[in-house]
Amino acid sequence: MKLSLKKAFLNHSNHRQQRGFLKNLGFILVFSYLAMWLWNSFVPGVSQLAAITYWQALGFLLLVGFLSGRLVIFSKISHRNNHQLQEN
Repeated sequence: MKLSLKKAFLNHSNHRQQRGFLKNLGFILVFSYLAMWLWNSFVPGVSQLAAITYWQALGFLLLVGFLSGRLVIFSKISHRNNHQLQEN
């Protein structure tokens, strides 16, 4: 009985992690499109900078998130590692 409860808990935890990953991926994809749209709407008309592609916007957001330490993916990984260290 104990083994089946542990297996059920691990299975539930795995599904929760997958949902969290997909949700974070969805946010990154949507915000990349939003950043591209905002850049292409305002920056080329105001300055001599060119319009950017979706992939350039994604790279820009990842770079800014990484440099500022506020990227959702990295903060969740560090939070999970800190939580595991506290358990031990």
